[in-house]
Amino acid sequence: MKLTKLELRAARVTMCAIFPAGADPRITEPISEMDLEGFMRYATSEVPFKPALGFRVVIWIAMLAPLFVLGRFRTILGISAEERDRVVNALISSSIYEIRALFVFFKAFTSLYYFTSARVRSQVTGDDMETSGERVKAGLVSLRANKEVRHAS
Repeated sequence: MKLTKLELRAARVTMCAIFPAGADPRITEPISEMDLEGFMRYATSEVPFKPALGFRVVIWIAMLAPLFVLGRFRTILGISAEERDRVVNALISSSIYEIRALFVFFKAFTSLYYFTSARVRSQVTGDDMETSGERVKAGLVSLRANKEVRHAS
């Protein structure tokens, strides 16, 4: 399922509203500088149809939410950062289960992408290793060193 340019722009704006730059002083890597369009293409093409459809539906819900949340004839693309924050909070706490569930799905998917960035993860956790593969490699080197010490004695 291929997203339109409008859907890609709306999803980017929504993702940036979920993780606004400067919200957490530990994180200096803004989500806006990441390849969100590539991620969204993956999220809608490499997954089964129903999750991809849910991804597209939540983009449209977020895009049109200012009509209902703010009472203004605007999309999420045409409102301020503060208003986007209000829209995101309204969607995440919606009394309509389906809207809330879809937006939680979208937020979780966005979070998974954002925190797979080695720079973001290291800033949040203080972990200097860039990838999980490096963590495994360091563990193996440590195990080998321990075995060599035992065999030498």
